[in-house]
Amino acid sequence: MYRNTKNVPYYVFGRGSLAQLGDLLNPRREAVDGPVVYFVDHFFRDHELIGRLPMEKGDQLHFVDSSSEPEVTRIDAFKEAVSAADSRTPCCVVGIGGGNSLDTAKAVANLLTNPGKAEDYQGWELVKNPAVYKIGIPTLSGTGSECSRTCVLTNIPKNLKLGMNSDYTVYDQLLLDPDLLATVPRDQYFYTGIDTFMHCVESLQGSYRNAIIDAFSVRAVQLCEEIFLSDDMMSEENREKMMIASYIGGMAAGNGISQVQGAQSGDFPQGARAELRFEIILQRKNFPFNIRVFRITQFPAFRVAHSEPLGTEFAEQVLNMVGVRSVIHMAEGIRLLQGLDKITVDIKSGREGRRMFHGHMTGDYPTAC
Repeated sequence: MYRNTKNVPYYVFGRGSLAQLGDLLNPRREAVDGPVVYFVDHFFRDHELIGRLPMEKGDQLHFVDSSSEPEVTRIDAFKEAVSAADSRTPCCVVGIGGGNSLDTAKAVANLLTNPGKAEDYQGWELVKNPAVYKIGIPTLSGTGSECSRTCVLTNIPKNLKLGMNSDYTVYDQLLLDPDLLATVPRDQYFYTGIDTFMHCVESLQGSYRNAIIDAFSVRAVQLCEEIFLSDDMMSEENREKMMIASYIGGMAAGNGISQVQGAQSGDFPQGARAELRFEIILQRKNFPFNIRVFRITQFPAFRVAHSEPLGTEFAEQVLNMVGVRSVIHMAEGIRLLQGLDKITVDIKSGREGRRMFHGHMTGDYPTAC
């Protein structure tokens, strides 16, 4: 049985396209007697962007604290706040920001038309009623949240991190304006951008991959290489490419990866420099590795470290996996471009955390020794 795949049905793409938001909202206001509810990254509090939103009397504006991941109790609180402010069903929910804000908007839109709490819908195909119509406007590209069929939520009491995986979670409309990426700090732009690259490497090893998913993944990887190996990764042209890579990469990752944890972004110290470090965790046969950029520190030296505890032969086999080698190739290009001293690669087993391979490299791929 082939999977019936849903993607975002409509999108507007282009510099300055945020100005068209009002035109997109007018049909919704005419169709449904309810407010437009905005969920905006708290970064934009007191920002000129707020004044550009086509807000009308009765509309609601909620700021999302993106310093921590979306949590189920916070989604419940947002839903209660929306309903308390206006008993009518919103005509549209608009998410503006990075993956955190976009996921929050998707989760609240689901909860406004489905009874219970957010934690009741963590899983697969648990959302039974169509969500409130929603528009996604990414201001940070790389997570793929703008086009995925999930919204990842943490559930602290249950020690669970799981999304509302449903076709109802997919945005109904996207507004992709590359100008909105211009204010992103360069380090954050890189960290979330590389997330797209890693998602697509994962998709090329996923359980549900097909020719369409592979095409999306391959092209997104190409775009990432063009962006990060250019003279200015944040040029106008590259901001457009990044938004496209995130969009098609998100479609690939959302439909091609099995039920495993993907690469995460946002867990990086501010102001860190000099070494890009990858941790590659082997997980299981049908999804052999998980990649996480997790630390950047200063290392002036170069050396090739040893493999433990499974030996050099195993390390070489892992190194020759297509996905791993692609990541190493990309990392090396970034190291050369940015003048980094060293790239560190750790390969560990998924649950035990045992180190299987550890290597540093400059010009060539590392070899175990």
